[in-house]
Amino acid sequence: MCRDPHHKQLGARCPRLASDPEHGTWTLAVDLPSADKRHTLRRGGFPTEDAARAALRRVLEGQDGGFTADPNQTLADYLTAWLQAKALVIKLKFPL
Repeated sequence: MCRDPHHKQLGARCPRLASDPEHGTWTLAVDLPSADKRHTLRRGGFPTEDAARAALRRVLEGQDGGFTADPNQTLADYLTAWLQAKALVIKLKFPL
């Protein structure tokens, strides 16, 4: 990470970002619903904007499928949410 003379991170203020396309990485942040409050998921280190956007799409697709990035989510909670999301599809494929 780039730092100033006082050892504080420069972040987006780094002068090399404008002149060197290979310098720096991309980071994503997305607010996800949680049982008790909003949960912000942050992931970084992506070499390109496209790679960060692809990772964001995977996170959002997982959210649609019942996966939450909540580190406190149990396997039972995940599977219950997944089965609820897939219940209609399962009923259509395997009618009684």
